[in-house]
Amino acid sequence: MNIVIIDNRQQDLSRLADALTAAIPLCHIQSFADPLLSAKYICNFPVDMVFLAESMRPVDGFVLLNVLRANKPDLPIIMLSDRGLHSEHAFSAGVNGYYAKSITAHTLKQISEDIPHHLRTSQVKCTTPQPQKRKEKNTMEQNVKIEALSQDPVFIKALADCATTEDAQQLFAAKEISLSGEALLETCLTLLRCGEKSGALSEDDLLQVAAGTSNLMANYLSK
Repeated sequence: MNIVIIDNRQQDLSRLADALTAAIPLCHIQSFADPLLSAKYICNFPVDMVFLAESMRPVDGFVLLNVLRANKPDLPIIMLSDRGLHSEHAFSAGVNGYYAKSITAHTLKQISEDIPHHLRTSQVKCTTPQPQKRKEKNTMEQNVKIEALSQDPVFIKALADCATTEDAQQLFAAKEISLSGEALLETCLTLLRCGEKSGALSEDDLLQVAAGTSNLMANYLSK
């Protein structure tokens, strides 16, 4: 049984891995602190079950959930939360379970027995993993420009309208900012997240930003 666990916090990853091993001795666990890398792995290899944290960066658990559901609609996905405040949202978004991070080995064993996980190798397209692209380092000048753009609602709305990472790359190029690969995606997601928290966007704009976040991630993972 191949289980993927995803959380920015290394301590929480280790605790969950230990609990899973105690509950399901024969399981194989893949741990990821980076949601983007986890999504690439899950979309390209056979996975029986996913445990993901609700609160993560550069994308949160709900954005990652949307991307995984688009690629593997029947994959059992369990969301783990620090406070457990968004269970209704989580289930409407498509999780199979929503638990506090203090989940016990007994509950984990019940989860593994209750959720069907018969979508195996024959139904999943496996590809040879590509070498991880080295993150490009922004220059100091670019960092200053990017920081300024995080306060620019017009740019953030334009970024949310980008259908592909290539479109986003051209948008940054117009501001004399050169980005590509994971550095480009992470910068996009960071600026979109700043837009959500700024309070300067309307409700319709926020919906546009949420859709743009999912679109850019899906486009990046499809390459």
